[in-house]
Amino acid sequence: MDLRISGVNAASSTPERQVLPSVFDHGRDLAALASDWAQSPSEDDVVETMVLDFKDAFMSVPLAEGERPFNTCALEVPVRRSRPELYPGEPEVGSIIAWRVLGFGGKSNPLVYSRCAGFASRTAQALLHTRRSSDALRTAPGRIQLYVDDPAVSCVGPRAAVTASFDIIILWWMLLGIPLALTKGSRENGVHRWIGADFTLRSGPSDPEAVISVPPAFAAELLSLLLPFASGQGHVAESTTERTLGKKLDG
Repeated sequence: MDLRISGVNAASSTPERQVLPSVFDHGRDLAALASDWAQSPSEDDVVETMVLDFKDAFMSVPLAEGERPFNTCALEVPVRRSRPELYPGEPEVGSIIAWRVLGFGGKSNPLVYSRCAGFASRTAQALLHTRRSSDALRTAPGRIQLYVDDPAVSCVGPRAAVTASFDIIILWWMLLGIPLALTKGSRENGVHRWIGADFTLRSGPSDPEAVISVPPAFAAELLSLLLPFASGQGHVAESTTERTLGKKLDG
């Protein structure tokens, strides 16, 4: 099933790459929203962030029929499916598995998935005001950041207006047919975590500031990965190097 080992990835070309936001982009969103609203605050104003992951990610995007032969695996031991058939006549036992969705490991899969997720994120942003406006409806201004399949929606204003904005976003994504990890979702007024970093707002000398901190557990794990490079042994295992270079704030 490994598309790198099978050579499929070597035959794939990706002329573009997905550009992902950083924790600082989300921090700037929080500070900008709070600063704009601070010009004329109200007692019932809140700054809240909704983190609601897209579920199943690559598995939710159908694979083009012409691509299925390149996403097929021959098994040494036949398997028997335990679920109901997905289409009439689907074999119950077999030694060939053909992916009907993007699956995992494909070189171009992240770029294909980002098309779908990016559309969902940008159209959702278009439903929100980005600044306080006198002609705004009964919804709160908000800003959205999307890291692969992890969106963070921040809104500021009266709690009822913030709730209305969150409801509109959720309804739109459901209408698009995007699976949502509702049981894992969170709505926080204050400290919240997104892509592994902790965010909080505090009042600065002139404008609100977003404070970004790294969870202690992440810092400790990263330190343990870096220690072999400072041991003076002259070499580090390739697997350790790959783990260290691939370490990211992913929650």
